[in-house]
Amino acid sequence: MATYYNFTIQDCYSDRTVTADSTSYIPAGNNTGGDQTVAWHSWTMSFEPETDEQREARLKQEQEQELVIKAAEELLKGYIGAEAFGKLYEVGYIELDSQKYKDCRYRVKRNHNAVVEVVNKDGKVVDKLCFQPAIDCPAPDQLLTKIVLLELAEEFVLAKANHHRQGL
Repeated sequence: MATYYNFTIQDCYSDRTVTADSTSYIPAGNNTGGDQTVAWHSWTMSFEPETDEQREARLKQEQEQELVIKAAEELLKGYIGAEAFGKLYEVGYIELDSQKYKDCRYRVKRNHNAVVEVVNKDGKVVDKLCFQPAIDCPAPDQLLTKIVLLELAEEFVLAKANHHRQGL
């Protein structure tokens, strides 16, 4: 069984302090804008074992997150169908026909942080679209949002998304 800790890391140059727990991601540096990056030069760490109350709260939150993700997966499966849902988890993406570009398809990847690839009839990626919901939601909900927007509001997505054109 893993032991969880709460800890604090302090940057000795700026006296910046980051407090987190052992399940959090602590960055190796902090991008402050432009080309300037502040690296954590040295740190002081104080470790405190997770209390029973913290453990119970963490386990409850993990259970709630699992239920939310399962509900989001069921909603996605209901929208795209069981066969497409199975293919999504098998190959890692689902493809949608573009209404605007007759020779292209959208490849929406399962990874919620992934860009949507625009693929031509030869299977070559010609553009990548970066867009996602403005709120934090489970990965299946983000995927469903991308699918619905591409199907119902393709022009809006193309106007608002960040484009990373490939060889155009």
